[in-house]
Amino acid sequence: MEYKKDFLDGENIPDFALKPAKPASTFDPTVYDKLFESMRQATTPEAEEQAVAAEVQSEVPEVEPVVAEAPESEPAVVELPEAEPVVAEVSEVEPVIAEVPEVESVVAELPQIEPVIAEAPMDRQEEPAAPVAVAVPVHIPQKPLPIKAEAASDRQQRRKVKYTDFRKLSPVIIHVEEDVLIPDTKPDMIQMLGLEGSCQLAERNVSTGAHGTQSMRVTGDLKAQALYKAENDDDEPVIVSLDTKLLFREDCMIKGELDAAIALSADVRSLEWDRINERKFRVRADVEVGMREYCDREFELFEGIEKEELQLLKDEIQFTDIAMRKTEIMEVSEEIRLKEGAPEIDKILCYNVNLVENHKQVSGEKAMINVTVYLNLLYRSDGCPVPYSCRTEFTQFIRMDEDRMDHPLLAGRASFDVLDCSLTAKRDEDGYCTILGLSMDVETTLEYYRQIHEPCIVDLYHYSKDVEYDRATRELNCFCGSCAADIPIREIVEIPDRYGKAEQVLYISGSPRIRDQKSFQGKVTVEGILPVRLICVGGASGKLPFNVEQELEFRASLDIPGCGDEGNLDCQAVVKNLSFDQINDRQIAVNAEIAVSGFAFEKSSAELIQTVNIIDRAESAGPDPSIIVYAAREGDTVWKVAKKYRAPMNRIRSVNDLAEHEEIRAGSKILIVK
Repeated sequence: MEYKKDFLDGENIPDFALKPAKPASTFDPTVYDKLFESMRQATTPEAEEQAVAAEVQSEVPEVEPVVAEAPESEPAVVELPEAEPVVAEVSEVEPVIAEVPEVESVVAELPQIEPVIAEAPMDRQEEPAAPVAVAVPVHIPQKPLPIKAEAASDRQQRRKVKYTDFRKLSPVIIHVEEDVLIPDTKPDMIQMLGLEGSCQLAERNVSTGAHGTQSMRVTGDLKAQALYKAENDDDEPVIVSLDTKLLFREDCMIKGELDAAIALSADVRSLEWDRINERKFRVRADVEVGMREYCDREFELFEGIEKEELQLLKDEIQFTDIAMRKTEIMEVSEEIRLKEGAPEIDKILCYNVNLVENHKQVSGEKAMINVTVYLNLLYRSDGCPVPYSCRTEFTQFIRMDEDRMDHPLLAGRASFDVLDCSLTAKRDEDGYCTILGLSMDVETTLEYYRQIHEPCIVDLYHYSKDVEYDRATRELNCFCGSCAADIPIREIVEIPDRYGKAEQVLYISGSPRIRDQKSFQGKVTVEGILPVRLICVGGASGKLPFNVEQELEFRASLDIPGCGDEGNLDCQAVVKNLSFDQINDRQIAVNAEIAVSGFAFEKSSAELIQTVNIIDRAESAGPDPSIIVYAAREGDTVWKVAKKYRAPMNRIRSVNDLAEHEEIRAGSKILIVK
């Protein structure tokens, strides 16, 4: 290291300036401020040397100036100039300011403190003199600064939890209205008797994308099966069936979570018709498109900080995850023989199909679902309409996901959608048409739930440091329970006077609708209606076809003990059996059995710890007590007392003979040993 020469004579340098430097923490720079002031006011080298020596001896007899050390850790030697000493004129000297580096740079270079050069001003008419090299140590504050712990980024230990959440979105109602022409191969229509309908969607699953809002066009078709009265060549009333398909589409906006999957389902809410003329009728229908949103979520649970002794208060959060959700299509082909004595089938006029789950079971890598198919149909035999009802069963197997079966399954729901169905008459081994050939494609959606129990930390503290943390609220869906019940219905339908008598009931159809569902004190109440349509023949001639419509009400009460008053309910109702008993020609008894199932969920809020910061605590004025006798108050717990006095919980329990889950009582004396 090279030093500049002093503008003073080398003989005027005091001896103490050549001694080794002391640590910067013991040096007071104010002494050298006064030293520079004395040097600037001196008129001769002799007077300047005497003034500096007197100042140092009187003011700071114990402080010795520090000279920057050479690289070999030897005292630095200042070279004495050979020129004559230069006398600085006081009147022309400007104030000398020692430039002190900033705290950050000084801290970074503490082992080797660079000297600060105080340069004397140059006279305009004299040669510039060599500057004096004086080492000025910088005082570093010793007060501890608040230190933010690195736990917020590098040292903080976290655990990710992933799950799949779901919710029901508001349905979309699509209105369908279209005129239907009767083909030339069909006779003229005199009266419309009945109209059955079912819906199919072109696309059943959509994604909300990265924005969470998706503009979607819902397209599908409405399959309508009409029955109307016509006349044959003998002017006798006959029943004619007509199948048609109505296309519909609707543009709608779906608002959901980011990158969520939306499952769509369609159901006919209402179906009406108007006869325009003998070759045309108008169909008006309301199609309800239901939406269920499935979203993959994740959150982080704080577990601790490396190299920090934290006292942690642990708890547990519970929420529901969809362990498995699969949709598979199965081809069902069944042959059903007519009952003995039933008339032979000439032509099938109309039919309706209802699928009801009997039971399901999960074993190993697959799920098994047993389903019953209920059929109500009307066929013609020897020119006469014949009603008939029957049922059959099939079993479907669905492969499970092994990686999501690590938790016990709570419950599951299955839903069925008939994509395509045909019913034909087949001949038996004797050549008679006494066999019904059922062929259909069934789309089965199976959904299973599991309950997740995750340990979490709800509070924490440090023995000797202050801890700060923030919380985030997480909304979780928690499964409360499920229940199913079969609700029988029996009601008498009166034949209106305008139709006279009902000689025979030909056909019955209906589909249940849920109007209201609510929960109260562990019970779920489901209320709905079953619109029933009866097609009869009678009147004065005994052959006049007519239809009667009536709404049958039903009410189901399901016991779900874990359900609260503000639970989210997911209920469905399916007709299992629908039949009739003709009491007389004016009264018909309708018998039905409705399968009602309900699933209850509750929303819960979990306060999860997020970023944790640790701050050094300022030193107290005196020593803290090591033993404290604390009088417990109402609401005190072992954790609250331990956190207040920063003592270990296990020590408080051990000293006071408290069991693991035993809490302190109000008014008791607690001994705290820190």
